[in-house]
Amino acid sequence: MDTADYQRAGLYDPEAENAVDRLALLEFLASNGLTLDHMIDAHAHGTLAVAASNQNLLLRGELLSLREVAARADMTLEDADEGCRAVGLGAVAPDEPRFVEGDIATFVNSRLACEVFGREATLQFTRVAASSMARLAEAGMASFVSELERPLSEAQATEVEIARTMQAGSLIAAGVPTVLETFYWHHWHAAIERFQVARTRRRLRQRPARGRPRRPRRLHAARPSARRPGAQPDHRRL
Repeated sequence: MDTADYQRAGLYDPEAENAVDRLALLEFLASNGLTLDHMIDAHAHGTLAVAASNQNLLLRGELLSLREVAARADMTLEDADEGCRAVGLGAVAPDEPRFVEGDIATFVNSRLACEVFGREATLQFTRVAASSMARLAEAGMASFVSELERPLSEAQATEVEIARTMQAGSLIAAGVPTVLETFYWHHWHAAIERFQVARTRRRLRQRPARGRPRRPRRLHAARPSARRPGAQPDHRRL
């Protein structure tokens, strides 16, 4: 791609005040693998300066439709759609290119979980996990805005400076799933320990209480009745 391509696409105007900065941005995006079509789409949405970071986070290979993912995961389209709704993605058009190769394993695991734990239990777990992921994503976006976007805006950074900074942030964000996997397994083992302790305590509470052992009764020899010497026995006591 050259400046003529950028001009024809409406991305670059050599007479504009920011022409030098815009050309530097376009060349930076091209060096990060963005095609002209990607740039045009990002420009239309007003996200050209962060297109490189979006490329790193989202475009991880050829995009696949839900229908293709369901077929390769050996599950019905209806089950795949229900899983997407449980995750919180809402209704996904069957032929919309939205997923990547790595997502297929997620759908396979979902199918296997339904076979082992049951459909309702799997969907409930998925909803809980998705809710947590949504909150994490919102927290991440808040960090991007407060710690990256706002300072860049206040400093009146150029488009290419914004692009480089946001790309660095996106590379860190791309490593969050690995961090979360580590946290998850530590919490998983902690949950096992808590469950085992709770089960032991419950069994102890349910064990029937044992009474105190009864002390054996002591047998005492009968005492001889005290009589005065020479007194006659009282026959009424005999």
